Amino acid sequence: FNDSTGAQGYYDEQFAWLEERLQYATQNEAEHIFVFGHHPWFLFDETEAREDMKGYSMLPEEIFGPGVKTDDGYFVISKEVRLKVLALFEKYKVSAAFAGHFHQNMVSSTTFGMQMIVTSSLSVVLQSNGVPKELKEPKTRGLRIVSVKGGSNPSFGHEFITI
Repeated sequence: FNDSTGAQGYYDEQFAWLEERLQYATQNEAEHIFVFGHHPWFLFDETEAREDMKGYSMLPEEIFGPGVKTDDGYFVISKEVRLKVLALFEKYKVSAAFAGHFHQNMVSSTTFGMQMIVTSSLSVVLQSNGVPKELKEPKTRGLRIVSVKGGSNPSFGHEFITI
């Protein structure tokens, strides 16, 4: 979903597959629907546009040399594609989407209550200067443990474990 340039047929096929899987989960009365992918759908706000994101992360000097940075907009799915997919997620009541790619920990929410949970890598951890102060996630390597409870009061939670 990141860039369908030259591959519109594959994009259309993936979109249809995604909707079919969401329909399946709903028809089978899934208590929670989770979506996992590499790229976050968004970082801070579901309506953010890549070109409006002002933050950036400095890349490691030992790998890229001094002064090389990556804009926050690089890490997210384009707004046009994202809004189309998020409409599906809202329709099918997706509880959370999990991703990486940002090399930082980030937990945000949509206006319809879906959590966008981004987990840093086990290698290089970046630090964006665009992260809102109220978003307080650990700035380190680690793993995210997800717990899911079913039954009469279904819920889920997640915890970042530093390693």
